[in-house]
Amino acid sequence: MTERKAQPDIAALALLSAIAERGSLGAAARSLQMAQPNASRLLARLESDLRLRLVERSPRGSRLTAAGQLVAEWADPVLGSLDRLVAGAASLREDVASHLLVGASLTIGEYLAPRWLTSFRQSYPHVQVRLRVLNSADVVAAVRGTELDLGFVESPNSPADLHSVVVAYDELVLIVAPDHPWTTRRDPVSVAELADTPLVVREPGSGTRRTVEAVMQGYEVATPLMELSNTGSIVHSVAGGLGPAIVSTFAVEVARRQNLVAVVPLAGPPLRRRLRAIWRSTPALRGPAGDFVSHVTHLRR
Repeated sequence: MTERKAQPDIAALALLSAIAERGSLGAAARSLQMAQPNASRLLARLESDLRLRLVERSPRGSRLTAAGQLVAEWADPVLGSLDRLVAGAASLREDVASHLLVGASLTIGEYLAPRWLTSFRQSYPHVQVRLRVLNSADVVAAVRGTELDLGFVESPNSPADLHSVVVAYDELVLIVAPDHPWTTRRDPVSVAELADTPLVVREPGSGTRRTVEAVMQGYEVATPLMELSNTGSIVHSVAGGLGPAIVSTFAVEVARRQNLVAVVPLAGPPLRRRLRAIWRSTPALRGPAGDFVSHVTHLRR
């Protein structure tokens, strides 16, 4: 196998080309934003590597030797190819950056993300956004595992190992069928009563379920009537008389206007929660992901 010879330093070739253009080592160094002592050392190393005298120095400046002129001419297409390589890499980065993989928890994915995507598309038509709708725990896992560039979750707490920012707020409400006895009571339903009542709930890992479990922490909680992975299915089950449930106000707006369900007051402060964007990497979110988060934050209800 033929031994590969040492290659000239690209920076040294760029310096030699600049000397040919500007007529002096000092002017060439300034054009490359290089200190002149560093430029002198770089040129000396190039001459040593090539075993050629490339520049004649005098009080009036620096002049390329015949060998130096030839090497400078041969260097020009090399430097041009390097410029094309750098420009091409930048183009590839731009192409990759124009694709954004986003995950959203079910409540966000069903009730907020469609409006977000439509509005974002109008402002950033060059960015292709792909959305996956999962429960909050799965969104967190996918962001950690680099399957997603960005996630949106409704969990009570932000994952400590990921960066996050609040993009919107939501409120959970207690809903029942219109003929449920709780619709005629005068007092709000207490947390103790809620814990003692079998509910229609979301699956484990859901942000809504985690919020409800946090509220009832310290109480003995009744076994759920049913676990469903879709908030819309929960609303329909409640409307059909299966039992009470706690859901997002986003999920119940239409059913409430149509008198399919009734909202019953809960004792204590409102169950208001933060909806967060989460991501890995650096704290400052840039590029299309940063644009998307900034855009949806300004759409905050």
